[in-house]
Amino acid sequence: MAKTRRDLIMNLVREYTSESLADKSFSFERCNAFDIALDLKLDRSNVSRILNQLFNDLQLIKVEGRPTLYLSKDVIVGEYHFNNIPQIIPGKENLKNLFVYDASDASFYKKGMNIIGNGYEESLTPVISKITPAIFYYQNKPLLIALQGEKGSGKKYFCKKLFDLAVQNKRISKKSRSFTFDYRSINESFSTLRQQFLDRNISMVIMEIYTPFQESEIYRFWNDLNNLCSNENKPLPIMIFLIDKSVENFAYFSQLTPYTAKYPNVKERTTKEMIELVLTFLQEEAVNLNCRIKVTGNAIASFLSADYTYNLFQLRNEIVYSLSNNLYSSVITNHEPIVITHENISKNVIQNKSADNSLEDHIRITVTQLLPEIIDIYPDQPCETLENLLQTQLNASIVITAQLKNIIEKAKEDVLMTRTKLLDSSSIEMQSKVYQALTPLFTKTKLKNDRQILSKLYIQIQHMLDNTFAYQFQLEHLDYKETAYSQELSDNVISTVENKFNISLLKVYKSYIRNFIYYALKSISQNTIMTLIVCHGERLAENYAQHLNQILGSRCFFSFDYNLYYQTHDFHEFTDKIYKLIKYIDIGKGVLIVGDKPPLTTLDKSIISTLNIPSFSLYPVSLPLLYETSEVVSQKTMHLLALLSDVVNRKKKIKAFLNDKSLTSKNERQSSDIFQRFQATFPTINIAKSNEALYRVLLNICTECNLPLSNNIIIQFLFHGTCMLDRCVKKQKIRYNLLESFMMEHTELFHIMKTNLLKIRDFMTLSISQEEIAVLCDVILNYQMEINVQTERK
Repeated sequence: MAKTRRDLIMNLVREYTSESLADKSFSFERCNAFDIALDLKLDRSNVSRILNQLFNDLQLIKVEGRPTLYLSKDVIVGEYHFNNIPQIIPGKENLKNLFVYDASDASFYKKGMNIIGNGYEESLTPVISKITPAIFYYQNKPLLIALQGEKGSGKKYFCKKLFDLAVQNKRISKKSRSFTFDYRSINESFSTLRQQFLDRNISMVIMEIYTPFQESEIYRFWNDLNNLCSNENKPLPIMIFLIDKSVENFAYFSQLTPYTAKYPNVKERTTKEMIELVLTFLQEEAVNLNCRIKVTGNAIASFLSADYTYNLFQLRNEIVYSLSNNLYSSVITNHEPIVITHENISKNVIQNKSADNSLEDHIRITVTQLLPEIIDIYPDQPCETLENLLQTQLNASIVITAQLKNIIEKAKEDVLMTRTKLLDSSSIEMQSKVYQALTPLFTKTKLKNDRQILSKLYIQIQHMLDNTFAYQFQLEHLDYKETAYSQELSDNVISTVENKFNISLLKVYKSYIRNFIYYALKSISQNTIMTLIVCHGERLAENYAQHLNQILGSRCFFSFDYNLYYQTHDFHEFTDKIYKLIKYIDIGKGVLIVGDKPPLTTLDKSIISTLNIPSFSLYPVSLPLLYETSEVVSQKTMHLLALLSDVVNRKKKIKAFLNDKSLTSKNERQSSDIFQRFQATFPTINIAKSNEALYRVLLNICTECNLPLSNNIIIQFLFHGTCMLDRCVKKQKIRYNLLESFMMEHTELFHIMKTNLLKIRDFMTLSISQEEIAVLCDVILNYQMEINVQTERK
């Protein structure tokens, strides 16, 4: 049957509408009478008349303006069936807003996800970042989400918030509903769900799984649901699987969808979040009871210090129990309002305290810092304390959002931030296939002696092979730097990886490898005199070495720890270890050893007697001395004996400065060029503010430990404290050998350090580890020993 002009015009409008939706331009520029008449070779006035007839028959949507546009209603409704599309759209400028949000607007992604824990460094942020992008994807696509977590942790509440977000952003209809069932009733539930689909608009299906499941049943259910939607001409719902933590084969769901996440339990939520949750529960109950509630900070600390098998579900029940008992008492005694104190909460809360005493200390300190002694909660107005907390980002003042580097800058940073601790060959994974494949390529290069650099490169390449490489740089410009020598070495590395592992490396991987090798070679070629920093304790020497390498742009400085193990063993064991490690490093014109105090100040004598190389010991370790040393070391014409003469001449002036107390003045600290150098190597930290916070910690510790303040300890503590903050912000973990033995030996100092760090409001959400606290304790212990030696000499 021949098509009428009406059919031809309608089909062309459908085609043009679909094109503009598909290319995401939403211009619909060809959906007008003039273009349609040209394409069909028809009279424009006749086309305009038929378009108006189709509009009056509700088959087209009219967009006012010049020219008037006509869009196919069935195409738009089919693609964006939950959007409220009017019959007449007043102007082309409003078109795009009907179909998409501005994805470049960062606040858009936060909009609507009003849930506690969705903030900087908070526990739900990784879950929300992983799951919610699916909600913002365009409609009519199947969507599977899998969440695993403990019972009572809030998974279903999270689904409710996700549902609200989907409604707000027109992913699902306001009139739609969700359907929740248990996996154990999967067959019966599907029959019920079929009837629900016929009678109602179901846009979210939630399956709870508490027992081992059959993988085939999960896939069959999803397939049946797809078929049901297709047969009934219904849009596919959001399908969410809530899997209990005890269920072992959670990994199966990653085969069905990339939208999988682990939901945090109560212990994994930050203390600030838990305070907000308790206050939120109390606010909701105040509304339910239409009654004023008063709660003490001590009571909130008691609620948070208990162990909860069923997480937030159990916590809320305990709060309701306390309220009900107090409500009963207040009715009898005619008291108003309800008052909750530590004394009248459940025995379950009091007796089931966490076994971790340090956690309880942290909670009580945090509550004291963040909350008034008594919080008033009214049914008819928001809780002021809760509102203030929700708007507060605790570490905002000390954290700086660093700009994303390009690939060249990132590779350079990775080279210069590579660990500096001396390694032997056993420290590299010799059995790894990457090691076996690539090590022969470096045997005739200077990189063969820098085992930390090779280890870092091998690890990054392994991440590339495993598709776990972190793209922590801009992807717009994948440039690279090369010399003829670095190009040849990079070509060999790339071709070997591709051939040995039968893979074609991505362009971004190749660019990163080329940049890394270029800067690795450059950093070593600049090394004229090797400097080895050795300190009592853990990580202190490496903090100095990494900082100085970044400043110089080369790997001149290396480190080794005279830790608790070596301190309790014969010193010859330590010198033998240094001897074995140092001979593998490219020492250039000699070795400068910087030790903090005896017996490390005599290391050069041991080196001279075993290795026929020029060496010299310099002490004590201090940042001003190391800055002076780095300036001398960086001069390529400098020889070790000349360096000795130059640095020794400067030591007296440095020693006088360190013994002074000028940095106890805030103005002196803020204007000191020593601290101003920090910002170049710690771009994520606001140095001015972090220095003042760390200084307050040091002031309290020195008072409690009866230690005098001097420039020496101020510089040391603020420097190593900044290193700690930088790692915490970047979520970098460190090791501390024999940590338990250290904590047992120095229990009092460890407690003093931890308590004072937790008192700082800006440090509360940084998750400072016990290892980091122990490193700062080493700073104080070394200073104590130095003071004791000075006292004995007097």
